[in-house]
Amino acid sequence: MPSRRFAFFAAFSFLLLAVPARAEAAEAPIARAPSKPTDPLWARPLAFDVHGGVGTPLGFGGMSIDLAPVRWFVVSGGLGAGKGGMQEAAMARFRAPMGHFAFSLGGGMSTGAYDASDTNPFGAGENWHWKRAFWANGEASIEFRDHTGVELRAYVGWAHLANPVADGCETGGGRTCSNAAGGLLVTSFPYAGLAAGYAFDF
Repeated sequence: MPSRRFAFFAAFSFLLLAVPARAEAAEAPIARAPSKPTDPLWARPLAFDVHGGVGTPLGFGGMSIDLAPVRWFVVSGGLGAGKGGMQEAAMARFRAPMGHFAFSLGGGMSTGAYDASDTNPFGAGENWHWKRAFWANGEASIEFRDHTGVELRAYVGWAHLANPVADGCETGGGRTCSNAAGGLLVTSFPYAGLAAGYAFDF
């Protein structure tokens, strides 16, 4: 009899402990791994950059704002200062991210005052001036971005003057001056620049 009572007591105690444990297990939420953002380095949609270079769409230096609706496409607008005065540019580029780095190809338009000359050693050259020259630009670049949002971009490109007829022309040689400018490094030339800035995470 004592052994039967002990067995009954042990079974009853087990049931009292097992039922609450099953209830708690049923109520506990299922733990799921947090979703990992896709390529967070290049998912930041807005960036502010300062530029410096030679013959760039923003001249010798300027500032731009980049908007990336998707990580592989960027549109930008900026203001800068060139030899002839203020420069304005609107550019776009396709970007291929690879870790901290990205390779980009793009192009766009820029405009601003422009002065050019084909003066030769004998002083018989022509000097042209545009109140507003329009440039078609194409470029390639390499970008770097770290996890804090700090970014660097080195780029090279080619600019071509879309309106080669100048607003004014002067010559020091006493000959007829043509407003239609031409020649390499006058209406078409390479450029190179470096941009540094910060990409914001919204």
